[in-house]
Amino acid sequence: MKSHIEYAVRSVLAVALCLCGSVFAYNEYLVPLYRSVASPASDVATIVGIVFSLFVASIAYRCPDNIRYEAFLGLALGCYAFGSIGIVAGFTLSCPLALVAGGVLFYMANEWFFFLTMLCCCNVDRAFQPLVISLGIVLAYGCSSAIAAFPAHLQHACSLFLPIACVPLIVGQGRKTFSIINDAEPMRFAKIASPRAMLPFHHMLFMLLLLLQLSFGYSTYIADESFSSPWGFAIPVGIVVWNIVRKGRVSADLVFRIEALAVIAGLSSVALASHLALKLYPALLSMGNCGYLAFSLIVLCGIASRNKSASLLVFAWGSSLSEIGIVAGANLASFANSSLHVESISFLVAIITVACALFLTYRHNIDDVIEGVSAPPSSMPMSMAGIARSDVLERSCDAIASNYKLTPREREIVGLLARGRNGVRIQETLFISRNTYKTHIRHIYEKLGVHDQQEIMDLVEHMEHA
Repeated sequence: MKSHIEYAVRSVLAVALCLCGSVFAYNEYLVPLYRSVASPASDVATIVGIVFSLFVASIAYRCPDNIRYEAFLGLALGCYAFGSIGIVAGFTLSCPLALVAGGVLFYMANEWFFFLTMLCCCNVDRAFQPLVISLGIVLAYGCSSAIAAFPAHLQHACSLFLPIACVPLIVGQGRKTFSIINDAEPMRFAKIASPRAMLPFHHMLFMLLLLLQLSFGYSTYIADESFSSPWGFAIPVGIVVWNIVRKGRVSADLVFRIEALAVIAGLSSVALASHLALKLYPALLSMGNCGYLAFSLIVLCGIASRNKSASLLVFAWGSSLSEIGIVAGANLASFANSSLHVESISFLVAIITVACALFLTYRHNIDDVIEGVSAPPSSMPMSMAGIARSDVLERSCDAIASNYKLTPREREIVGLLARGRNGVRIQETLFISRNTYKTHIRHIYEKLGVHDQQEIMDLVEHMEHA
């Protein structure tokens, strides 16, 4: 019990330091300096960060065994070291090229540290993950508020130091998750027999995150106080209280509704442009933006924890969508300011946010979507492991083949699936192509009325006890 508590505390501190350094301090103190010396630096770094996240997602999807923990951590530290040197040299010498190069490497290092931190959170007990993330956000906001009182040179130093401060807390902790990722069947194959192992890239939950981050980017640019306002504590504190009341369980749907309501109210206040509204909108947007952060991390961590073999893929894909949404929202806000149509565009963004959020969630419960994700049998204890003799399994598969009119080839595949074999092993054993395998899987699922490999294993086990 003590080790679990210690691990949870380390995760809270890692989340706090990672967010405070790579999100709050970076945007508050480094980005303005970028623009003073080389205005494209932050934009180039963001674009490279998006491409980098998409690249990591592609590798994690196609060949996860090629991403090793030691190399991952080593590249993160290398990017951080050279990026920090480039930033300091760029500011000191007023050299735009050094600043752009340093900014890109530093931004990539922040992405590495974010992935490692969230992978560590996946090892926290599922019931306590929302609490860990919420407390981490609270501490990150508190740290950010404290840094705001420092002299300028200390603020810049903290911006450079904080991202790496989380490394001692996560070194070695992500190794367990990486071993699962490296040993797992590539998701492009695993999802054929186990569609619920990973949400589709175009799933409504990912599209909802993209939409919310667009609104987040817009409102952050509109309200300069969106990161530093003390009202930003309100949402994470509320989440923490809710966790305590509900004994560690938090509703992602509730978090979504609260933060969406805050941002919609804030954007509507901007549109009203009254004296009272102008006083309220920074606090409302700050509360909503903090809620966005909590919601996105809770959702991504929840999905990743349900199937740890796809955890890096989930965080990389989610991070790329978030960055795309933030960039699109910030550019929209910049256009609104330059065209002097802030009120009307803010009102339009609020309406679009409401409409799209309702459309994306009216048929889905977010918590149910997360719980619907399940690891493929190759990543979990096999339900058929207790069968003493293989002939019992064979008789069960023969009975299923007879009852459901399976072809001889389909019967072979069912037998291999019941033993927990993954798609690659089945294709190699039967000397069939991936497309042929997919066709057989589709026919088997239609005949048996199942949706993934685990249900086939359950059906065979049930037949054995019948």
